[in-house]
Amino acid sequence: MTEAVIVLALLLVALSATAVVADRTPVRQSLVPAVLGVVLAVLFTVPQAPHGVAPGRHRPAGRAGPPRCAVRVSRAAPTADPA
Repeated sequence: MTEAVIVLALLLVALSATAVVADRTPVRQSLVPAVLGVVLAVLFTVPQAPHGVAPGRHRPAGRAGPPRCAVRVSRAAPTADPA
């Protein structure tokens, strides 16, 4: 199923890129590249998820988890007002 979606996205990219090159009217020259950009965004997002890996379960090697930082709250020592 995923391969068919990728092939469809590649065909859409090929068709819209051909339309960008072949177009001569100024109004269409501004709209057709926008369509190509949307089709390219779809093409780049389709194959992102690997098979069999649930979101959030894959961690890079060598790291135990997200970085944690400790925040130290320090209070200034009370000072006497020079009145």
